Amino acid sequence: MIPPELARLFWDTNFSSLGLEQNDRTVISRVLNYGTLGDWRWLAKTYGRERVQAILTAKGRASLREPARRLAEVLFI
Repeated sequence: MIPPELARLFWDTNFSSLGLEQNDRTVISRVLNYGTLGDWRWLAKTYGRERVQAILTAKGRASLREPARRLAEVLFI
């Protein structure tokens, strides 16, 4: 379950319909782009380093803002 305090990151989405597994790319990208350090910790604990790495190195990584991508690559790759 995605913590309710992360709802602020999904202002354009029906938050209650998001699933950790079904929407992993969306959740990971949004948390990396707009989340706080605490949100990033939740992300690492929930998905694990390998899963976040897979999203960062996948074809869809273009959805990450440049500053977020750079920091995420330092921390997760």
